[in-house]
Amino acid sequence: MPDARAPLASGMASRASARACTASIGRDLVRARCVFMRGAFIKDARVSNSYPLEENLGYLLNRCAALMAARFERELAEFDVTLAQWGALLAINGQANARPSDVAATVGIDRGAASRLIARMHAKGLIEREEDDADGRSVVLRLSGQTKAMMPELIDRSRRTNRDALALLDSGADRELLAKLSQLLERLSAQN
Repeated sequence: MPDARAPLASGMASRASARACTASIGRDLVRARCVFMRGAFIKDARVSNSYPLEENLGYLLNRCAALMAARFERELAEFDVTLAQWGALLAINGQANARPSDVAATVGIDRGAASRLIARMHAKGLIEREEDDADGRSVVLRLSGQTKAMMPELIDRSRRTNRDALALLDSGADRELLAKLSQLLERLSAQN
């Protein structure tokens, strides 16, 4: 294909025409060249396959979460608690009569994975499982005495991890970021 910046062999298209066509298509998303053939401009549009990671919200959120998670996992290791177990502990801590389905919904895992997670946590002594008095088939989850004792320290460390990450932002941007992410989470959850 002839170069759009140079006059075509037919001499019918000018550099200005080619530049105008390129500009009208838009340089941000599409690079295009125009060729004048048989009385009409033919657009040789090449859609850019470039997608910088800095423009990908999912990637940015995932990388930030992974970096924060790696840091917090080191804190949790001192207590022999995994990141998944931490999420479950928060779910159980926040409810008087937490059920496995509550853990699954809060942590964002299916019921089977929640059941396996709960079994590992019970075996470690992190939680207690009791039959629900109202429904003999249901299980109620509670923090063990040992876990209740360490929760204030774990919560402090979690808050510190969040605070340290947010401190890297400009003043005031931390509250705005948290508000916008909460809004996004709420709206995305409503769509699913």
